[in-house]
Amino acid sequence: MEEIINEMNFIAGLKDAYFVGGFVRDTLLRRPTRDVDIVLKGLSKAMMKEICSKMKTGFFVLDEDRQIYRAVLKKKNVWYFDFSPLKDTIENDLISRDFTVDAIAVPVREWKNFRTLIDPTGGVRDMKEKIVKMVNTDIWAADPLRLWRAFRIAAEIDGKIDEKTSDAIKRNVSLVKKVAGERIRDEFFKILECPESHKWVNRIYESGLFHSTFREFSLFNDTPEHYFHKGGLWEHSLLALRAFEEKILSDEFGKFPEFRNQLKEYFDKRKTVLTKIASLLHDLGKPDTASRISGRLRFFGHERVGSFLSRNVMRRLKASVFDRKFVSDVVYSHMRPSSLSERATPRAFYRFFRSFQSGAHIATVFVALCDRYSYEPVSRSRGEIKGQEEFTSRILKAFYAREEIEKKPPLINGWDIMKNLKIPSGRLVGLILDEIKSAHLLGIIKNKDEAIEYAKKIKDKIFIKDVTVVVPAFNEEKTISATLEKLSGIRKTWEVIVVDDGSSDRTFEIASGYNVRVIRHRVNMGKGMALRTGISQAQGKYIAVQDADMEYDFSQLKEIIEYAIKEDLPAVYGSRFLKKNPMRYLHFYLGNHIVSAFISLLFFRRIVDAYTCYKVVKTEILRSFPFFSRGFEIESEIT
Repeated sequence: MEEIINEMNFIAGLKDAYFVGGFVRDTLLRRPTRDVDIVLKGLSKAMMKEICSKMKTGFFVLDEDRQIYRAVLKKKNVWYFDFSPLKDTIENDLISRDFTVDAIAVPVREWKNFRTLIDPTGGVRDMKEKIVKMVNTDIWAADPLRLWRAFRIAAEIDGKIDEKTSDAIKRNVSLVKKVAGERIRDEFFKILECPESHKWVNRIYESGLFHSTFREFSLFNDTPEHYFHKGGLWEHSLLALRAFEEKILSDEFGKFPEFRNQLKEYFDKRKTVLTKIASLLHDLGKPDTASRISGRLRFFGHERVGSFLSRNVMRRLKASVFDRKFVSDVVYSHMRPSSLSERATPRAFYRFFRSFQSGAHIATVFVALCDRYSYEPVSRSRGEIKGQEEFTSRILKAFYAREEIEKKPPLINGWDIMKNLKIPSGRLVGLILDEIKSAHLLGIIKNKDEAIEYAKKIKDKIFIKDVTVVVPAFNEEKTISATLEKLSGIRKTWEVIVVDDGSSDRTFEIASGYNVRVIRHRVNMGKGMALRTGISQAQGKYIAVQDADMEYDFSQLKEIIEYAIKEDLPAVYGSRFLKKNPMRYLHFYLGNHIVSAFISLLFFRRIVDAYTCYKVVKTEILRSFPFFSRGFEIESEIT
């Protein structure tokens, strides 16, 4: 405290000034702290202005009703001073506090050497025994945040909660709904900062406090018999968090010594806490996506649903935009490292890391590893876990090798591209530069001359757009306008091609009024020919199909497209039969089922909806096939 001598001497000169709460507790336990809690007789806003004027800092209101103010003092370190008014006498003030270990006071004049301990509730004794005990049964209604604070204090002192206090928490958990999210966030994050937070997280869950704070946590109770772990989804999630703490953090990344320094730098306090939250929430979407396929429970799309639900949890905590994005990105992508291990090429690694804007890439790799670790108690396949560890080393090696190259200046710039390839400025230049950067990182090219030759080689193979949505239309004047309205909000890097297949009504005229490309067949040639025309004219890396009759919801197709792009997959299929669907296909179900089964047998791949309209396929793949179908049968031919 030497750096705040002047401030402490000033406060010590004020009448009836006492240290209280966590500052006293941490000081007696010899825990370093820069959070200073002080009560002052007659405290008011006017007095706070005078105090902060002397301390040469400002202040803000923490709690208007209870007149609690915070001043932040920036020296070599940052100090937080929380001031609150003294209630009558110091003894009466203390017995109105929450827990006995927080109901100890010391006069501020003794700031250099605590001598006078004012302890009307036996807090010193409880602190020695590391017990968190409520002062009285009314503390919860006075401030329901204390439900969380009890666990935070117990976690920080590595103690336990008194049995009567624990029972009282369970009876009063519903009160937590009245607490502001940012106050809960501060307590929760401090719990997660503890090295063995998984123990306290489990006790919080068992008390019912998670369920009352976040309705999303009630999903963890769903269908525990469907999961490998006896404790269901909660046990699995808790084991993932525990693995991160015990197998990764406890020995400071000892399993990956080559990257220990970089990993310690990456996992600062903030990212460590966010990764722990993501470990806890990574399978939050499973209950909502559970479906039984051929007797086996599957969770298609659970990472996407989980990402949405995890954002809700972080919003409830009033977390920053960065924190929300970080956690939801990890949850959304936690399955990707496992799929990457099957096609672990340097290019796939590069695309994986490039897809993150939140900096959550390394955290995602470790959540995937801890997800695998969580099955260790219930699985005999130690080989799979060992394989995941080896894969983690490979992907880390690829990432940090890439970082070294990215520190170097680029081989060529946009002007070099335009000059040597004789093309104008535009998106194509940027896309070529991006491919050159990728090739440099992958070791395909090493100098400027090789970069220019590579640019010439790939120029005609680069797709200007990310996606082409082909809309085949024949006499759809009643619905084409509504269809194109729904497509009007797509990204600038997507395009729409309407293929008017010889309509005799106003379809062509209506479509021409929208910002889309319209291609017209002189006569009706069938859906197959319309799609073949769209494929040949597409400028997008991917092709998707949206029928003009409004039978399907474009928002579902949009999700499939975004998933294909993010995962860089060759093809992604939608299905009308994996989940309940409001549409009924009674006329086509049997035929579709027979064709799907036939294709599945031919190629040893499980296809459930061969005729699905919603499929997204890379353009280069579709153009490599010599299609023959002219009508609706092209759907099964593509499959």
